[in-house]
Amino acid sequence: MLNTGPIEFVERYTNGGEMQVRLVAPNLPKAYDGKQYAYQIRVRTDGWCECRSRAGGNGSIRYYTFQTLDEAMAHAVTWAKRKIANR
Repeated sequence: MLNTGPIEFVERYTNGGEMQVRLVAPNLPKAYDGKQYAYQIRVRTDGWCECRSRAGGNGSIRYYTFQTLDEAMAHAVTWAKRKIANR
């Protein structure tokens, strides 16, 4: 069985009423440039979520859009588990 370690979300609210959510998983690998893999979610005031993942380097940034925070978080956890498994 794959040991993903703890996967958590850290939330931060902005003055404009938006929320920023960052995925934290200590078992995520580091890219060739030494930076940690990352997944961030921006929850807009209308509820839509704009997400960004970074894996192998700056050229590996991918953007996603989801209607709900639940969908975005589910995608983030699946993304993290896949990246940890491919280490």
